[in-house]
Amino acid sequence: MKKTNVTKKKNTGASKKTTRKVPVRKAPAKKSSSSRTRKKRLVIAPPETAFFAVNGAVLYSLLDLYNELATMSDEEFSFHAGDESNHFANWVRDVVKDKSCAKDLQSANTRRKARSVVKKYLVKYSY
Repeated sequence: MKKTNVTKKKNTGASKKTTRKVPVRKAPAKKSSSSRTRKKRLVIAPPETAFFAVNGAVLYSLLDLYNELATMSDEEFSFHAGDESNHFANWVRDVVKDKSCAKDLQSANTRRKARSVVKKYLVKYSY
């Protein structure tokens, strides 16, 4: 509480200073930066740009990739994310249009790490 000085006159004609408590209004709490950021819409690829996995699965979105990484074998993952190129990262960069996710996927050398990367970026999307 903030104190303010108030001068009061008494009947005797003399003035005396008294202190009165005045409530101070607080500014509203600031929103966190994450609540101010709008989520992006999840990109759903058209059939002609869908990702065709070696096991026959067809992926249309980052959510499909996340789910497929949970069930595909390590050999199937290695086929798409081998030493020379990473098909997942290329597809995410070129079709899903998420360059930062693609960059992180490029360095994911296991299914578990790739799934963790995709999960990290999925929270930025509304679906």
